[in-house]
Amino acid sequence: MAFLEALAKAAPAVHLTTFGKTSEGRSLPLAVIGVPDATPQAVRRTGKLRVYIQGNIHGGEVEGKESAQMLLRDLAQGKHAEWLQSMVLLVAPIYNADGNERIALNNRGPQHGPMGGQGQRPNAQGLDLNRDHMKLDSPEARAVVRLMNDYDPHVSIDLHTTNGTRHAYFLTYAPPLNPSIDPAIVGLLRNDWLPSVTRTIRSKYGWDYYYYGPTLTLRSKIA
Repeated sequence: MAFLEALAKAAPAVHLTTFGKTSEGRSLPLAVIGVPDATPQAVRRTGKLRVYIQGNIHGGEVEGKESAQMLLRDLAQGKHAEWLQSMVLLVAPIYNADGNERIALNNRGPQHGPMGGQGQRPNAQGLDLNRDHMKLDSPEARAVVRLMNDYDPHVSIDLHTTNGTRHAYFLTYAPPLNPSIDPAIVGLLRNDWLPSVTRTIRSKYGWDYYYYGPTLTLRSKIA
């Protein structure tokens, strides 16, 4: 929170607001960039592509939280300015704030780091927020539903870390897996966006990205 507040103070382009509270009363921060202010009305009036980036749905999975803050720092420094001509970014680095605070050395089993321990997977109620999208038993899940209704993002990115499986890739990804998703959306991701990202990263850094776990597709789509 101190980092986000300092960033918003130093960079007028970053508008910091909140979209709800946890069961223990912690505020859930939302950084909005690419629009004059952070209100849903102002964001939707722009007509730009609205991209929601969420990290830390599981409290111990810190990479998403850290990378989201790194992205905000870069944008605040004027990097990738061309993105903001066509996009508004809605960044929620720490969705499971209560779980994040319950740091222990044994929360994440075989996960390597952070050295001082990690937060826990569920929230303070003992609920896995990544399994609470239908019953909405947690205030966090109800808050993110309000966010979705208010800001109506076109694209949502949910950042995770795996500590229970091993992959021969620097990063893995998955398109939406709900069978009710419009096939055109899944097709765009599988046939265009994800292969393009994979080829770009491989060309620029020599790193391989691929599909997570059982969500496989034809390798020829990427190669």
